[in-house]
Amino acid sequence: MKIIIAKSLLFTSMGLVLNFIFKSMAAKLIEKEELGLFFTAIDVFSLTLLLLVGFRSSMVVCYSKTKDDINITNIFRYFLFVIVFVSWLLVIPYLKHKMGINIHYW
Repeated sequence: MKIIIAKSLLFTSMGLVLNFIFKSMAAKLIEKEELGLFFTAIDVFSLTLLLLVGFRSSMVVCYSKTKDDINITNIFRYFLFVIVFVSWLLVIPYLKHKMGINIHYW
């Protein structure tokens, strides 16, 4: 067990070091505004994945307790609809009008 924890700490540390090196190199090569937009997009994508993984885990637990797959599927479908609607309502207009990025609504 201790070996597994030590290996996971080693790999986590290596990932953090590689991430820091990548960000340092990117800061030297890419303009600050574009780099900020890139890292913001990566952070939003990462948070979305964390939310979806957590939501999936909750759905699995709920299904194992209730065996009601229709309601769980409908909840997930509505959740995705709300996420897409919020991105159309807030994110795309912000990028189009405030950031000056040419994005089409349809």
